[in-house]
Amino acid sequence: MSYIPAIITASVAFLAAIIAQVVNNYFVISRDNKNYHKQIHSNLISNYLANILRNIYLYNKPFDEKNNIFPDLHNTILLMEKDLKYFNPKLQSRYSIYTVNRFLSDANSNIEKRLEFEIAFYFLQYAKEIFIKSNIQTEEDFIEMLNYAAKNFAYLAICTELEGYNIAKNNLISINQFSIDVLEVYTIEELSNIMNDYENQLAEILILQVENEIKSVLA
Repeated sequence: MSYIPAIITASVAFLAAIIAQVVNNYFVISRDNKNYHKQIHSNLISNYLANILRNIYLYNKPFDEKNNIFPDLHNTILLMEKDLKYFNPKLQSRYSIYTVNRFLSDANSNIEKRLEFEIAFYFLQYAKEIFIKSNIQTEEDFIEMLNYAAKNFAYLAICTELEGYNIAKNNLISINQFSIDVLEVYTIEELSNIMNDYENQLAEILILQVENEIKSVLA
C-alpha cells in the first residue's frame, strides 16, 4: 500500500494546481473587468458628465435656454449616440425609446424633454456604478452632488410628464432658489420606480408636495 501516499500527494498537488488556476483566472477576469470599466469612464462618463451637471445647475435660478453658453442637454444626449456601446441595459433601453420618439411625425416636445431627463438620471446612476467598479476614488461630497443632480432630473421628468415642461422648470427653480428640501425625502430608488410607472400614486403625491411647499414659501 506504499503507493497510497504517492496518490494522495499527487492528488493534493493536482488540486492545488486547479485552485491556483481558478484564482489566477479570477484575477485575470477581475483585472479585465476593471480595465473595461475604466474604459467606460474614459470614453463615456468623462466625456458627458460635466455638461450634464452644468445643465441641471441652470435650474438654480431663472435662465433662458437660448442663451446657454455650453452644449444644452438635448445636444449632449444626441452626442452620446456614438458611444452607445458603453451604455448599460437601462440607458440603452431609454435611448432607444428616445431615438424612436425623435423620428415620429407627431412627436410631443414634452415627451422628448421627459426622455432626456430620464437619460440624464440613469446616466448619473451609471456614473456612480462605474466609479465603484473601476476603483476611482471619489469624495463623499461628490457622490452627494450626483444624487442631488439625479433627484433634480427625476423631478423634471416626473413633472414634465404630468404637468408639462414649463411648470416643471419653474417649480424646480423655485425649489432651488428657496432651498426647499422636498425632494430629499425621496430615495433614488423611489424616484426611479415612479419614472418606470408614471401612474404610480407617488407621482401625484410628489407633484402636490412640491406645489404646496412652494405656495407656503410664497404665502
